[in-house]
Amino acid sequence: MITTAILTVIWGIVKPLLVRIPDLQINYAGLSSMSVYQYLRAGLYFFPMGTVVAIFEIIIGLWVLRIMIAILHSLWASLPIA
Repeated sequence: MITTAILTVIWGIVKPLLVRIPDLQINYAGLSSMSVYQYLRAGLYFFPMGTVVAIFEIIIGLWVLRIMIAILHSLWASLPIA
């Protein structure tokens, strides 16, 4: 939920900039015959994006938790308590 909100805010900032970029068209005829490209497409097709997003949310949540603990630890260490 927090990650979704953060990504929504970032997308709201970036979207007006991306709308101004002209469309880019790429000819895929040469790429479709490449075996590496076909393997990449097949691998990403079966890639469970819901699971990947959940893993990234957990990782980002742990990073935020560690940062908050570090900030609180720094504030506690700066107090003049004997």
